[in-house]
Amino acid sequence: MQVATLLAAISALAVGRVLANPCKPVQPTSSTASPSQLASSTSSSALTSSSLSSSSSSASPTISSSTSLSTTISSSSSTVNSASSSSSATASSSSVAASPTCGVNAVSNANFDGGDSTGASGASLVPWTATSTSGGAYSFVTGHDSPYAINLYTTGAGTVTISQTLETVPGETYTMSFLHYYDLGGTTTTSIECTFDNSYNTYKLLYGSVLAKGQWVTYSGEVPVTASTTTYTCKWTSAVSSAIYLEAFAFSYAC
Repeated sequence: MQVATLLAAISALAVGRVLANPCKPVQPTSSTASPSQLASSTSSSALTSSSLSSSSSSASPTISSSTSLSTTISSSSSTVNSASSSSSATASSSSVAASPTCGVNAVSNANFDGGDSTGASGASLVPWTATSTSGGAYSFVTGHDSPYAINLYTTGAGTVTISQTLETVPGETYTMSFLHYYDLGGTTTTSIECTFDNSYNTYKLLYGSVLAKGQWVTYSGEVPVTASTTTYTCKWTSAVSSAIYLEAFAFSYAC
């Protein structure tokens, strides 16, 4: 009886302990995210992806800019090359122009128009020079083949001379020519005489022989030269009032 009572007491004590300290269940662990977490994660991922895409787009213009810079450099290089080529051509052209050339007129301002064949710049004497004695002078009139011609005239007895120094090639025979118009006056001794300082040839046109009044006439002749410069001089001489017009001066040798 006592034994049974003791066993019952022990059993009741054990049950009480279990009820006082029940075992906590282990919560299952899951790697699956909740829908809200998934949405947040996806949004974040999309944002990251968008940022990368933006970075990538932003990087592209930089590359394009580099390409543009390269093009600019290339263009600058072309410009420099073009300028260099242009300078060479200019230098070459200048050196050719500085030397006498076959078939090219050695006379500058051959028509007294200053190189402007339209006549808009007005008449010019340069680089010719003019001298005269008492009674002699010059002016400009309308030309035959150009806007201007030079008028050499006297108001009584006198002379008027024009001259120009030309670049020439020693040993070459040049052809000289000019147009003249005998306007008025004169006697049998009135003349236009053209000379060359390093040639034995002198051309003298006398009134009554080859000088015909009132018409334009071309005169030409051959001039062997002996030096690298030649002074071309034409002198109008008259004992009475007179006038002659001159234009289209040429002086060249054949190629």
